[in-house]
Amino acid sequence: MDSKQTEFYLRGSYIPLDCQFIMAVPIVSGSVVFTEVYHIRRDHRLQTVKLGEWHPASGPGWTNLSFYARRRDLQGVPINAAAISDVSKFKQCL
Repeated sequence: MDSKQTEFYLRGSYIPLDCQFIMAVPIVSGSVVFTEVYHIRRDHRLQTVKLGEWHPASGPGWTNLSFYARRRDLQGVPINAAAISDVSKFKQCL
């Protein structure tokens, strides 16, 4: 299943950036391809990342990239975030 087919199959769905959604798609050879899918924002195209494959003869092969390395390109979309430099002051507010 290519990215166009994946988009068609998941049309109307929203898979948030922080979600780990993996599709397992069998192919003709008997192997299975694992693809991670997500949206950067609700109004952006579905992103796909090939995670690995499983072959009947050789077993699984998986990416070495971390979750954050796979999602490093936010395509110019700003992400709201905050940083607390002094945790002791934050604890006083609770």
